[in-house]
Formats: sequence, C-alpha cells, structure tokens
Amino acid sequence: MTAEQFVQDDPGDAARANRDDSLTDQGLRCRNDGLFIANYPLPVFHGTRWAGGEHVPLFRSLSGAFAPVSSLTLGRVAARGRILPWALIERGLSND
Repeated sequence: MTAEQFVQDDPGDAARANRDDSLTDQGLRCRNDGLFIANYPLPVFHGTRWAGGEHVPLFRSLSGAFAPVSSLTLGRVAARGRILPWALIERGLSND
C-alpha cells in the first residue's frame, strides 16, 4: 500500500476520526496532497536529534515540501508547518 492509498482508503467515519486524532496529537495530519508536519516541538521526535523543534529547518529545506496557504487546526490549535508530498515520502522510503 502506498502512502497515498492509505489516505484515500476510507475506513469509515469513526475509524478515520480515531486515526486522525492520534496523528494530530503528534502534530501530523494526512492530507490528499501529503503529510502535514507542524512547526512546533513534536512528541514523535522526543528523544531524537529532531526534538525541541529541530525538525523545522530540515523540512523547510526539503525540495518539494511546501507550506499550506493557511494554518491548519490540530486538536483545536492553529498550527503552521510544511506538507511533505506523498511522492517525496515514498521516494525517501524506497531509498532504504
């Protein structure tokens, strides 16, 4: 399954809400155009070299990553960040 198929797969409203809530708690959101990653310190990066917001410069520098036109709401909090297109993510994963 590709990342884009994961987003397009419709598990139903309840399952989708649970999946989305667990991602937004981490500062992430699956969108049709890619994965949104918030610019604030994210729990998913705790204990890594990207903790404390150190991931922000990395994602700003990625060719193909882009900022959404406006902020997104994650858990009732407006968040700025970058969108990593699915093709960019899949290309990175295929290099492993």
